[in-house]
Amino acid sequence: MSLTGCWTRSTGLAHVVSRTLSATLREAGSPDGTLFLIGHSFVPDSQLTQACAAMSRTNDVGATDGWPGCHSSLLVTRSGAVLLADPVGQFPLFVAEKADAVWFGTDSARLAQLTGAALDEISVAAVLACPESGEPVRTRSMYRGIRRVPPGHVLSIGPSGILERPHSVLRPDPEMTVVESAEWLRAALSTAVRARTLSPYRLTFDLSGGLDSTSLTVLAAGELGELDSFTSVNPAAPVTDDVEFAGRHVRSVTGIRHHLVPAGAEHLPYQVLGPTGDWPHGSSLAMGALRARLTRAVEFGSQAHVTGEGGDVVLKAPAAYLADLARHGELVRLWSDCVAWARLRGRTPLALVGRALTLSRTTRRRALGDLAKDVAAGHPIGADSWEADRIAHWRRPSAQWLTPSARRSLAAHIRDTADHLAEDDELDPGDAVTRELVRQQTLTLRTVRAVGAEFGVDMHAPFMDTEVVRACLSLPARRRADPRTPKPLLRAALAGLVPTAVLARTTKGDYTRDMYLGVRRAAPALRRMLTESVAADLGILEPGPVRGVLEEAIQGLPAPWGALHHVFAVEAWLREREEGDRP
Repeated sequence: MSLTGCWTRSTGLAHVVSRTLSATLREAGSPDGTLFLIGHSFVPDSQLTQACAAMSRTNDVGATDGWPGCHSSLLVTRSGAVLLADPVGQFPLFVAEKADAVWFGTDSARLAQLTGAALDEISVAAVLACPESGEPVRTRSMYRGIRRVPPGHVLSIGPSGILERPHSVLRPDPEMTVVESAEWLRAALSTAVRARTLSPYRLTFDLSGGLDSTSLTVLAAGELGELDSFTSVNPAAPVTDDVEFAGRHVRSVTGIRHHLVPAGAEHLPYQVLGPTGDWPHGSSLAMGALRARLTRAVEFGSQAHVTGEGGDVVLKAPAAYLADLARHGELVRLWSDCVAWARLRGRTPLALVGRALTLSRTTRRRALGDLAKDVAAGHPIGADSWEADRIAHWRRPSAQWLTPSARRSLAAHIRDTADHLAEDDELDPGDAVTRELVRQQTLTLRTVRAVGAEFGVDMHAPFMDTEVVRACLSLPARRRADPRTPKPLLRAALAGLVPTAVLARTTKGDYTRDMYLGVRRAAPALRRMLTESVAADLGILEPGPVRGVLEEAIQGLPAPWGALHHVFAVEAWLREREEGDRP
């Protein structure tokens, strides 16, 4: 999927330079303009054409609001272009100004080629040091001068210049109740699954045995009657509870054909470093099991594959919600929930309460200021407590992996970001962290879709459809949370639609052992990457501290897996970019 366009100031005309139509890029025309829908959409062509005609006459992007799926839209008329980025952030749009022209499209790397944009070292440093802190890179790409349209925003390009405004930004509704959110989620998720079952594509399904993928598979079985589902199992390190739950659920629902897919050593994490896409992300190092499932799914004629990706993000609440309870004066529940979390994590309730109270008084501007100080310091932070890691806007940065100059540049940028942060955009900490988790999930989904493209399979994640996400996140984080009951919102929404046994699971498979097996098997290649580091050659990365962490992981010692993944994801991305620049 790729779309590139250009508006020229001297002529005042806009045109599409190139496009590659696919299942995730649809086009409709009218006498006044052309409308492109980027992402997953399920409306008939006639409805798309009507929307194109209406939008071309009025430039009103609201014509596509509420449609099933998740999609951005791009309207091109002779006199300009209107870009609407989807509220979830799954299908990003980019814009760049160059001399007499304004370029726009779906592929930042393509825009970089057309405009001669150089690598953005700030973005690279941010991915390496603080990948969980999305605010510093919210509107950035990996290239200087190419910026991303924020999720839910409209950007208009025309004779009046470049104008941007919010349109459908996701925000919690303080008046929303659990009952209302559950009813909304029930309808939205049912619609999301039904829309896919009515599509002309041959569908297959992931079935991990967890609540999310199992719920989607059961809902789809009710629509299709029969379907094929796939569960990965590594014979060398099986996660037996996932396999057992998947098999148990299949036996309770008719029409689900269940296939166990062996994942060999070549499918472990770190065996394939990619695909890297237009933004490096650690998830690209752990796609082996998905490749194994898709290999099998294609044998059954799969054209579209459905996963439970995103369910953990939108259905649960990060531990930062405890600060929301303190901020809203819900002190009895704060103590009760801290006691429950303390038992689960082997901590003391008072430590959790103290951390929640501190976070409740910390604005995002102040948190960014503290982040800038940590980045500038650059010393190894060491292991934090669970509450310091989780009852926070983000974890401490891995700034010791950056060179002194990279640390100074990134810290200065973070301070500047804090200075320009809009006060009226302040969210409760739990809701702010949730928004960041959604951003990270969209990056994972971009990797998932890239892997699917290797097999000619379109990847779908109904839990990340716009209306599903809106139904969940309109409910404030503190009302989605319950340390005693996993995903209470999903249980309330699907009661009666999905067997009680499916919704009753309280455990989750642990695949950490696969990480250790994978990093040990790939050790020679990973050591070589650090010895020949492209990021180090660019003056961004200090390989030494990373090498120490890598060796500890190889020996089976505790490792900061997320941070380590991002180092090698960045290295793989830079190498791919370097190779692409060669004649």
